[in-house]
Amino acid sequence: MTKKNFNILIIEDDSSQGAALLEAVKRAGYNAEWTQSPQQALVLAHHTDFQLLIVDCMLPQKAAWPVS
Repeated sequence: MTKKNFNILIIEDDSSQGAALLEAVKRAGYNAEWTQSPQQALVLAHHTDFQLLIVDCMLPQKAAWPVS
């Protein structure tokens, strides 16, 4: 699998940290998306096969991540 085929989802509610993470991951050559909302992350995960999630563990809104 090449870096361009490796999809990373960043879930970070702080806009400066999210933007910095997204830029760093893209500069490293990976395909990445960033959202500030756990609910939007679930929507994105249903449409894209992500190989890695980078998740802010202190998000104020919680979403139940389906395990399957």
